[in-house]
Amino acid sequence: MGATLELQELLKSRTGVLNNILHNIRAWDGTPESGVSIIEQNQLEIERIEKINNTIQSFSDKNNDDVSYVKQLELIISEQKQFTVSMKTEQNIILSNIRQLNKKNEVVNNYITTNRESVFVDKDFK
Repeated sequence: MGATLELQELLKSRTGVLNNILHNIRAWDGTPESGVSIIEQNQLEIERIEKINNTIQSFSDKNNDDVSYVKQLELIISEQKQFTVSMKTEQNIILSNIRQLNKKNEVVNNYITTNRESVFVDKDFK
């Protein structure tokens, strides 16, 4: 009976961790900084799920992946794909802005002469 109760607590805990991951993804405000933070937070949550799954596997050899767990994983995968696409779009925008700044610097450098050679005028030259 104790093992069954502990197994139920582990399953409940795993569901809570999955909810945390999903909440983190949905809370993204669109900035690269928060995106990186979400990735770091979710990595910790994934490590927690791995530990929980290993403990669940030690209770029995049968697969304890219930339907709600699998559906939640599918939802997270879908949300994660959208999150990844959005992060890549943001990355491309930032890279484009950096390229534009570099081009502006090139244009400015083309108009400013950096060659400071001495120029002598020979007044006696006829």
